[in-house]
Amino acid sequence: MVGNLKSKEAEMILFEIVPDDRWIVSDEEQLVLRTSLQLFNEETIRTQETFVYNH
Repeated sequence: MVGNLKSKEAEMILFEIVPDDRWIVSDEEQLVLRTSLQLFNEETIRTQETFVYNH
């Protein structure tokens, strides 16, 4: 979401993650999705999640 959540001008930006051969990992490895969000007051929020890709 871009903009003030209470504003009519707020906009959601959709994106798609497309898997490829690099997503096929062994049982000892993990896939990690890291997300960073830069807010208008220059506060940065970061998250990190592991996930499994079932091909």
